[in-house]
Amino acid sequence: MLCVAGIDGCFKALNPAWTRVLGWSQEELLSRPYLDFVHPDDRQATVTESAKIATGFPSLHFRNRFRCVDGSYRWLGWSSTAALLDGAIYASARDITVAVEADQDSARRHRQVAARAARVRTVLAGAGPRIELQPIFALESGMVFGFEALSRFDPPSDRAPDEWFAEAAAAGLGTELEVRAIANAAALAHHLPQGVFMSVNVSPATLDSAELDQTLAPIACEHVVVEVPERAAVADATLLRSVFKRVRERGARVAIDDAGTGYAGLAQLVALTPEFIKLDRAVTRRIDSDPVNRARAAGLVRFAADIGATLIAEGVETGEELAALEELGIDYAQGFFLGRPQPLLSRRPMIRVLASE
Repeated sequence: MLCVAGIDGCFKALNPAWTRVLGWSQEELLSRPYLDFVHPDDRQATVTESAKIATGFPSLHFRNRFRCVDGSYRWLGWSSTAALLDGAIYASARDITVAVEADQDSARRHRQVAARAARVRTVLAGAGPRIELQPIFALESGMVFGFEALSRFDPPSDRAPDEWFAEAAAAGLGTELEVRAIANAAALAHHLPQGVFMSVNVSPATLDSAELDQTLAPIACEHVVVEVPERAAVADATLLRSVFKRVRERGARVAIDDAGTGYAGLAQLVALTPEFIKLDRAVTRRIDSDPVNRARAAGLVRFAADIGATLIAEGVETGEELAALEELGIDYAQGFFLGRPQPLLSRRPMIRVLASE
């Protein structure tokens, strides 16, 4: 985009590229001061740069936004000669909108990552996350079979715990936050009733980390069950086979979480030989009235029995769902209908009470 401008602030001549980029006719561009087309936020900088050129200094690498005929703006990158004796300024401009927006997006992402990291570091600098325990019941006896350790973040926010961990992972602090949560949960393990386990959620990356090995080293791991999501277990099956071997050597057991939503290759799950399979809450939901979910659960009942794993249903929220699960032969379950997550020190005796009792 080539032009001749005057120190009076008006274009004197323009090549056709200006019309192609901005949409204005040459007559429209020549009839008004060029500042009329400059974005309001860029006008002062443009005035300053023009004054410098008028006093005999060339301009390199200046940029501003010019308004298009449709009301949008394009970023232009300028190179200009110093004003000649007759007041003429020869300049070229390039449309750099794509490059500028890419730089802005990169800077915005960098700020977002920095903000995420700051939030997570605030949690790590304190004692958090705190741990609440949700009971897992043996349905036949109504007694507590185990607990799932769930992370909670203070002060309460509109971000769910999963979002906190995703945010930490995006900021490069995922393993550090997971290990802190596991350490906080492990500190409660010696308070558990005899024969009751505690399950902790771990990503494959953290499961293979030296930090987790150090955290588990002083713990009596026979009370610990490590939960890995089904999707991640299948994606990292080769890695997890060796990692699970190390975990089991410490005495811990393994659970595949969120099973039954269609991501798994059953052959990979067989190879991982989990002691527990946890039926995803999406399958449990409305299982009393949804034939598809009922069929999924029935398939997992048979699969778990074939490989010698214990099947646990998650997300039980109604008595009808619970009755349907028991009819399918599922012996263990957790969910709000049975018991909500609670801090260890404030929990009441966790014995299931049916609505009919």
